[in-house]
Amino acid sequence: MRIRKAPDARRQEILAGAEQLFHERGYADVQVDDIMAICQLSRGGFYHYFASKADILGALIRAETAKTVERARKDEALTLAGIIRAGSAYIHGEPGIAATLDGAGEIDLYLRFLEDAHQELLAQLIRDLIAAGVASGAYADVPAAHVAELFLAINTHINRKTLLGAWSDTEAAAFSRTALGALGALLGAEAEFAALTQSLTAE
Repeated sequence: MRIRKAPDARRQEILAGAEQLFHERGYADVQVDDIMAICQLSRGGFYHYFASKADILGALIRAETAKTVERARKDEALTLAGIIRAGSAYIHGEPGIAATLDGAGEIDLYLRFLEDAHQELLAQLIRDLIAAGVASGAYADVPAAHVAELFLAINTHINRKTLLGAWSDTEAAAFSRTALGALGALLGAEAEFAALTQSLTAE
């Protein structure tokens, strides 16, 4: 007898199975039929939850971003500098689902999903951190929403240049230091951001 699972549990099972296959074979070499097989799903069962393999990729990227933001919000000592430092970790760390991708088309798709996830999930956290800094007097009285958009635009630019191979890690780090200096000046927090750029240089 077939066991019926709750929709959320079945959806998570599909995501877990797909992620496993992506890491084993690479995104390009996994087909919807492979995901259906590992999850023991019919075609109708699969398409009830996801429209395509790309739809699964988008969901995995959103889940990675949500996990990062949730962990950050639990850190009572979190600062804007801490978010930037964590974001720079991809240069030396495990890039997650991005490691399963190959070719400009797949990476461009990844970046579009990542940018959407950042706007949906990360932007508010950044706005909150900037607003808290303004309220405490640590930052100049600038619109938090505007600075958050600048922050995300810089982050998007670095991700795109790096993942598409236009910049080396060294070039990405150099641009990051320049951008951080500009953000520090805008926020009136040159010392905080100077210390951050020094820590990034030392990594």
